[in-house]
Amino acid sequence: MKKALFFLFSLVLGICLFFFVAKYMVNWQEVEKGFRHLSFWKLLLVALFTLLIFFLEIWRWLEILKKQGDTISFKKLIEPYLAFFPIVYLVPVALIGADFFRARAIEKDSSLSSSKRIASVFIDRIFSSFTNLVVICLTSLVFLSRANVFNKGMAEVYSAVVIFFVFIFLSLGVILFYSKIFKKNRFLKIFLKDGQEQIGEELKNEIFSFFRKKNFFCILKILWISLLRFLAMAGQYWLLALFLGYSLSPFSLMVIFGFSLTAMETSISADLGSHDLANTIVFEKIGAGRNIGFAFTLILRSISLILAAVGLFFLLKISLHLFENNLLKRIEKIFPGKNEKQQ
Repeated sequence: MKKALFFLFSLVLGICLFFFVAKYMVNWQEVEKGFRHLSFWKLLLVALFTLLIFFLEIWRWLEILKKQGDTISFKKLIEPYLAFFPIVYLVPVALIGADFFRARAIEKDSSLSSSKRIASVFIDRIFSSFTNLVVICLTSLVFLSRANVFNKGMAEVYSAVVIFFVFIFLSLGVILFYSKIFKKNRFLKIFLKDGQEQIGEELKNEIFSFFRKKNFFCILKILWISLLRFLAMAGQYWLLALFLGYSLSPFSLMVIFGFSLTAMETSISADLGSHDLANTIVFEKIGAGRNIGFAFTLILRSISLILAAVGLFFLLKISLHLFENNLLKRIEKIFPGKNEKQQ
């Protein structure tokens, strides 16, 4: 109930922010002029970058699964990840549930136990959140030091404050992560097989085991994949801005990239309003104009919504399959004799 209320609140907030930006901060005639620079082939090229980012995220998860001893193929992960995307994009408050769904969706094709599969999605989430935070902090430092937001000599003070709050944020995140997930084993049992009483402890062991020195090269490879993902996102942003009529400098690209990632970390459905507000302000600050920033965000959101719509098909398909399996298991428990006679 609390999550449903929080989702409704965040959605209403996002809608209000979007209409505020659309009505009071941009000129729709100027936004339309930006769209005139685009063609189908240009939009297709930008969309292909989204697919590249998507495949890099699957590759990162695949490497984690392989290190845990799984033999699953890249192809088998595409449908579960497509089904996972609309949940985290359209209902970001259901992030943990979406990760559990992703782990459950590969049960048929994976050779791993339930605890290892769930550990893999949490490890993937740790890499994703950590690398996002690092990039956000670095780009915000560059922005505030280069954009004369503070007086001279204040950049060092700001750096110290940012490092302090990032440390506090990460510490609180770790505490909440363990207290909400590992200690509430009843929640975990919904997604696991019967008889696994110590699943919280098993998950902790699996995650800590992955981040040991013996896995250094695997961790390094996963970080490189994350870096490639960021480069693909930066390339997409630069290309889209160029197609809209503005060539981004490396500094401007870093600023837009950092603020976009910050907007994506909010719990608002489809980053509605938060992403629009961030980009209208940042594009104006770098001299490109609010209207370009708004058009830029609308195009990125449209591509993501198309991908989410495709993902909804696979979400329904996998959900029906899981429901069917659960129903059959319940029937077998109620009528065990019937199943034995058939055998």
